[in-house]
Amino acid sequence: MSSLRESLKLAHDVITKGSWGNILIIHHDDADGIISAFLLKKPLEDLGFKVNTVCLEKLYPEVTKMIFDKIEGKGSLVIFTDLGSPHISMISKHKPKDLTVIVVDHHDPESYYDPHIVHINPELYGYSGEKEASASTMSYLLGKEIDPKLVELSFLPIIGSAEIPGPFRGLNLIPLEDALNKGFVREVSHGKYEVLFYGERSLHYNLSSMISTVSSLGYYRGGPEVALKACSIGFKGYVKSFYEEMQSLRSDIFRKGMAIAYRTLKKSKYTQWFHVGKLLYNIGAKALGLLTSQLAFRGRVDPNLYVFGMMKLNPTIPGLGVMSGDLIKISGRLPKGLKVKVESKTMPPLNEIMIKACKGLEGLADGHAYAASGVIPSGFEEKFIEAIDSIVDKVVVS
Repeated sequence: MSSLRESLKLAHDVITKGSWGNILIIHHDDADGIISAFLLKKPLEDLGFKVNTVCLEKLYPEVTKMIFDKIEGKGSLVIFTDLGSPHISMISKHKPKDLTVIVVDHHDPESYYDPHIVHINPELYGYSGEKEASASTMSYLLGKEIDPKLVELSFLPIIGSAEIPGPFRGLNLIPLEDALNKGFVREVSHGKYEVLFYGERSLHYNLSSMISTVSSLGYYRGGPEVALKACSIGFKGYVKSFYEEMQSLRSDIFRKGMAIAYRTLKKSKYTQWFHVGKLLYNIGAKALGLLTSQLAFRGRVDPNLYVFGMMKLNPTIPGLGVMSGDLIKISGRLPKGLKVKVESKTMPPLNEIMIKACKGLEGLADGHAYAASGVIPSGFEEKFIEAIDSIVDKVVVS
């Protein structure tokens, strides 16, 4: 904890002692990313800083360059939250040499040092980013360092941490204890928490799903901004209407997507995969992960094979520009049988094999042991599957 406190204080000093004309927060598009951004945006705005946000599904190399091309001189500060840790060297490569960057994340970090990057990740302090700390928790710790009054929003990291299964532990206990002491949260059963969310009580994982639905399915319709608003007023007024619209869209899209998945599902030695083409092109790439997760727990998939969903990626990044090239987004998930094998270390983690496979095909990937995603050039889909089989084969045989 002492090392973590030192990093939080360093980030605090960088933020509060700088004369920043503009602060740009780059964040992920799920509930954890939305809440992480809000927990940093609010205290910074309360201090009088001008803060802009850009929501990303993934930190693509070309997008990283776009981000720093928009930065004007040393008067700007860039903060990445719920993404960035696996790509520190890429961030360092594209940013102006003396520009200060803060990365707050919980994904597996890349071992790379840049004196102008403050890197805050639980893995750097002996905690598991997959089991003990969400990005929301890490952003809450930094946000509370900036403004202790952020404890009044301690219920938000509880929602953001819903992607981590089971009871809270490790660093996630810090906001939980704050929220319990404030009466914002109560445990209704083991690992299940009811949150007082702007006058309404809901289970933490239901609120997480609602925020993710608004942000990810509404990605090209201003969804991330609506999701940020939900963090400050709850699901009321236009936020509620937008959620209901996205919920209806989700039901329709997932029904079509599941039909395509079953119809196109192919198998290899270690994988089962499907391709939805442009079905999700104008929805948001995060929807592919949600669809792949649903499929992974259906009885019609092999419980012992990695599950991969693929889609044509829309190159438009709202608030930044348009990427060049024709890209394929890939989401990977573990069905129950394979998850047991990964936990027992008889099969390799999903993020490790996807990072290797995508990197060998001029792409990139990141994520966790049980859920990861990547992007590759269009036309390389079967080569990706072949690469996965080859990588897993070497691990299993050895």
